[in-house]
Amino acid sequence: MNKRSIKMSERCSTQIKEMWQDSDGFWAAAAPGWCFDTLSGYLLYAETEDELMSEAGERVHPEEYEVRDLVGQQVSVVSYERACELLPRLRLGYSIISTSTGENFERIQPSVHHRHQDFLTLEQEDGTKIYSLPDYSLTVREEVQKDGTIHLTPLTGAVACTSRSWQELPEEGLNAACLSLEQQINRETGKDEEETQPLLRVTGDRSDPLVSALLALPPQKGAGLIEVAPMAGGTLSIQAIPQRQPSDLKAINRISQMLQDNGYEEASKFLDCVYEL
Repeated sequence: MNKRSIKMSERCSTQIKEMWQDSDGFWAAAAPGWCFDTLSGYLLYAETEDELMSEAGERVHPEEYEVRDLVGQQVSVVSYERACELLPRLRLGYSIISTSTGENFERIQPSVHHRHQDFLTLEQEDGTKIYSLPDYSLTVREEVQKDGTIHLTPLTGAVACTSRSWQELPEEGLNAACLSLEQQINRETGKDEEETQPLLRVTGDRSDPLVSALLALPPQKGAGLIEVAPMAGGTLSIQAIPQRQPSDLKAINRISQMLQDNGYEEASKFLDCVYEL
C-alpha cells in the first residue's frame, strides 16, 4: 500500500516529526533532539495505529550528545540546542556523538555543520589524495558514490604543533576530521549556494506555535525549503527569503495548507502573507 500520513496530537508535535502507515505497519519518526528507546533510535514501529499512538509518547525522550576530543574522550554532555550552537565553532577533529545511538551529530543533522575549512589537495601516484589544511594534513582514499557524493576513507593523518613538529592524529580525531571535510565537499561541490538556500528560516523555543508546527511537518513536505532551528528559551525569529521559482511557491502553498489542516491557522496565514499566496 502507499504511505499514508497519520495525524498527530498537538501534544506529540514537538517530540515526533512524523507518523505514517505503509505495507509493513505503523511508524513514527522522532523529531530533531528526540529519540526512541528502540534499536534504530529514531524510528518506532507498531502493528496497529492505536498501539503506535499509545507507545509513541511513552518511548520518546530527549536526546543528549557527548562532545569528544581528538582521542575520543568525553569533554562534556550537551543538549540538542547546545549541539546546534556548538558544532559550527567546534575544532576540526572534535566530534559530537549521540549518547543514545552512537551516531555522529553531523550525520544526524546534516544542516548543522562545522565551519568552512580552506584546503589544498595533492594527488599521489597510488591514487590517494592529501588534503592540506591550515592545521592538518589528511591522507585519504577518495571514492565517488552512486549518488555522486564523495566519500573519504582516512589512511594517515597528522596535526601541526606550534613547535613545527608533526604528530600522528589519533584515529578518533582523524575520522571526525575526514567526516567534516567530506560533508563540506559534498555540500559545496557542484552546488550553487542560492539553490540550497531555504525560503524560510525560523528559530525559537519549541513551545512556540510556529516552531512546533514546522517541526511537526513531514520532512519531505519542506523539501529543503524551510530551515527550523529550535532553541530552548529563544525568542521567535523569522527570516523570509525572497521567492525564486514557481515550484518553490507550490511547495510553500502545500505547507501552508498542511499547517491549516492541522489547526495552525496563524502559521498558515503568515506564510500566505509573506509569499502572497
